[in-house]
Order: sequence, then C-alpha cells, then structure tokens
Amino acid sequence: MITSIEPIKRTVHKTHIWIKDFQKESNIKDKKKAFEMLKYFLQTLRDRLTVEEAAQLSAELPALLRGYFYESYEPEKMPERIRTEKDFIKKYFEKAKEEYDYHKLTIAGFRVLKKHIAEGEYEDILSVLPEKIRKLTEERIELVI
Repeated sequence: MITSIEPIKRTVHKTHIWIKDFQKESNIKDKKKAFEMLKYFLQTLRDRLTVEEAAQLSAELPALLRGYFYESYEPEKMPERIRTEKDFIKKYFEKAKEEYDYHKLTIAGFRVLKKHIAEGEYEDILSVLPEKIRKLTEERIELVI
C-alpha cells in the first residue's frame, strides 16, 4: 500500500516554503491569506508577461504553485497592457478583492521570486517589465510589527 508519493510531498513542501517566505516578507500572519495573495501576485505578473516568459517562469515554480499560476489563464490575450505600478496594483486588487497594501505585497512577491528562482530567469522577467513596474523590485518594505 502506498502511503505517500514523493513528488507530491516535495511540491507541497516547496510550496510551504514559498508561502512562509511570502508571509515573512509581507507580514501576513494567516497562512491561507498569504497563499492567496502570493497566488494572485503570480497571476498578475503572469498576465503582464509574454506567453514564452510566463512558461519559463512557471518552470521555476513548485508544481503545486505552477497549477495555480495557470489557473484562469488566457494566453491569447497576453501580455496585458499593464504598464505602470498603479496598473499592476489595480490588476492585483481586482484578482484578490481583499483590503491589503498591494504596493507592499508586490514588493514582497518580487522578493520571494528573487529568492527562489534562477538569477537569469529573474533578470529575464525584469527585462520584459516596464520600468515603472521594475522599480518595485528595487524598493524596500517597511514592515509594521
């Protein structure tokens, strides 16, 4: 009798690590909310990327997050015209529909990505983003504890 399947255990473990890192960066205490906000960040970023770049990023994600990354994806409509920080944050809010500081959550999302994906892939993502969104990756978060 099979009691566990190693690839599933690994992806769940890796996903938990990403969520914990997002919790730490965003200061969201509730793990479920942190997961939801990370998922919506990744989907918002995905919608701004070309289909090819989204596929390359997805290859860097744990398999479990990759499934959520592609949830409701319509590649024929990509990339969306998200050109400014304000556009990005508005799109993020439209997906999440929660009251959070999406500016800080976006910075947290980029910090988690930078920590977990290959440096070259992170640089590729930055290279296709407009400068006004790219600037978010350089900002620091002041956490209120």
